[in-house]
Amino acid sequence: MSDDAKIDLGPLDPRQDRARWEARIAAIERAAAPALAQRRGRSTIWDVLAWWRRPLLGFAAGTVLVTGVSLAIVGRRQGAREERGILQFEKAMVDWARRGDVPPPQEVLMFGRAIR
Repeated sequence: MSDDAKIDLGPLDPRQDRARWEARIAAIERAAAPALAQRRGRSTIWDVLAWWRRPLLGFAAGTVLVTGVSLAIVGRRQGAREERGILQFEKAMVDWARRGDVPPPQEVLMFGRAIR
């Protein structure tokens, strides 16, 4: 299959036999005419949308599935991190209450950043 000989593509050149080429084009147009007429008769925007409905619904369902799974995975990781931050904040609040302290605002805000 590694033959370096040039392939003669001359027979495919439409300029060599113009009449034969035009006859082939006319035959293809005649064969396609019924299908093209049928498409022309019913191709409104609603027909095109109806034809694309199934592929679009499949794509939308796949997108929803992938997005849902991704959000669930990220949500679990984020949820675990938030739970740790909330538990630390609750523990600090209990400690402050036991000591009768009023925490400085910077300390409270620091926990707010940890929770996010």
